[in-house]
Amino acid sequence: MKTINNYIHFNKSDFTININDVEFEKPKYFNRAIKCFRYNIETHLIERYCSKCKNWYPCLEPNLDTLSFNIISSYFHFHGLGSGFKSTCNNCLNSSNLLKENAHKTCTNYSNINIKISQDLKDYCFIKSRLERKNLTEFVTCILEDYKNTNPISL
Repeated sequence: MKTINNYIHFNKSDFTININDVEFEKPKYFNRAIKCFRYNIETHLIERYCSKCKNWYPCLEPNLDTLSFNIISSYFHFHGLGSGFKSTCNNCLNSSNLLKENAHKTCTNYSNINIKISQDLKDYCFIKSRLERKNLTEFVTCILEDYKNTNPISL
């Protein structure tokens, strides 16, 4: 362990974590991301580094009674004792999930259909779709919608 400013950084060779002259057993998942954990001397908490937003957040609180750590899961998702914490904080995880949800909302829900067409017709649709800056599915869907609107079926 080495102390830099108000933080104690851990090494892979450390088998225990010494905090205020009390030794704690180092969790197994520390060695997978040893540089992402540090002990904050002022707050008396172990912090984890978010690989996306580059900030440090508290994730473990030393428990002097049991000589173990209490998990603070408000900033990072904790998978378990074997794998540890997620590498990105909950804020970054939620914002990336919102982006994914918004991307899925803008897409039209297409059902799959297999149609056998000649290669010449397929090439024509492919070239025409590129000229109109659409993908092949969007282009064929537009053609079918136009046809449906001009030729309604009365049931």
